[in-house]
Amino acid sequence: MVDSESGLVIHEDGRTVFVGFPDQSAPPHFNAQSCRRFLTTLVEENDAHVLKFDLTGIHLAPSGLLAVLRALEQRGVDVRLINPSAAMRDILAISRLDQHLGVEETDAAASTDSESSDR
Repeated sequence: MVDSESGLVIHEDGRTVFVGFPDQSAPPHFNAQSCRRFLTTLVEENDAHVLKFDLTGIHLAPSGLLAVLRALEQRGVDVRLINPSAAMRDILAISRLDQHLGVEETDAAASTDSESSDR
């Protein structure tokens, strides 16, 4: 399912909500306020304990998105970023968000990331 206001792709599985950008690209006109409102409602309506945001193929995410995810984490939601790029991992480390937001890698993303860093 794609939310028309936020432009996010959503999949729910019990108390875990999976979210990502369609076509593996961040929208050029990201609206943090709409995203925050949408994700907060989504988490509350599903009584979600875990929010997994798929960053596969996203080299840089809007800073407003990171603020939204941190705000959700502060409300007690276990926020996990799936397959962040090397640049995203650097941003998370510099901003110390890596101490608050979980990071998960899949085998496919790890091999793709290592291939791109070999070039």
